[in-house]
Amino acid sequence: MRCQYDSFRSKKRLPTFTAAISALQADGRWRLSVGVIEEMQESRLDPDMATYGEAILTLEQDQQWGQAINLLEEARAARLQPDEDAYLATIQVVERAHQDGVAQRLEEELMVHRLKAEDTEGRTAGMSSRLLRQISGAFFDERW
Repeated sequence: MRCQYDSFRSKKRLPTFTAAISALQADGRWRLSVGVIEEMQESRLDPDMATYGEAILTLEQDQQWGQAINLLEEARAARLQPDEDAYLATIQVVERAHQDGVAQRLEEELMVHRLKAEDTEGRTAGMSSRLLRQISGAFFDERW
C-alpha cells in the first residue's frame, strides 16, 4: 500500500516542479532548470514530458541548443514519447541558435510524430504501416 501512496504523492508534486522550471524560464536561469530535473531524478521523481518541455524552453534565451537536444534525448531514454510541444520548444531553441540543419531534422521528426499520431487515430488509413515505418526509419536512422 505504501508504494502506491508514494507513487500518488510523486505524481501530485510533478506540476510543482514544472511550475518552478517555468518560473526559471522567465528569469533566464536555464542551469537551475536543468538542475531541477537532475534533483527530481535523484529524488526518484520521474519528470514527465511537460517538465522536460518547460526545461527546454528555458534554454532559448542563451541559445543552449545542444542542451535542448540532450534533454529531448534524455526524455526518450526515460521512455517518454516527446509530444508536439516538446518538439516545437526544441525547434525554437535550435532556430534561435541558428542551427538550421538541426532544426530541419527536428521538423522532419515532428512530421513523423504527427503522421504516427494520425495513424493511431485512423486518419492515415490510406498509408500502409510499412510506408510509415520506412518514413520514420529514414528520419530516425540519421539523427544528428
